[in-house]
Amino acid sequence: MKIIGSVDHRTGIIMSIALAGFANISSIGICISGISGISIFCPKIRGEISNIAFKGIIGGFLVSSLSAMIVGLLLIF
Repeated sequence: MKIIGSVDHRTGIIMSIALAGFANISSIGICISGISGISIFCPKIRGEISNIAFKGIIGGFLVSSLSAMIVGLLLIF
């Protein structure tokens, strides 16, 4: 627990905001399995759904990073 005590409170807040975002691998699985019910009617689009889910995870990572940067800027003042 020495690592947690050595981290600045501002760094801890920024890390918690960044980690609480929707940019994780399980989000891809949830997205694909949730939408795959639709692809039962049209199985040809399953690859396209996977491609869109991957682009969504990249977007989620960017939004989480942006939120963490905004919180970091707000904590300066």
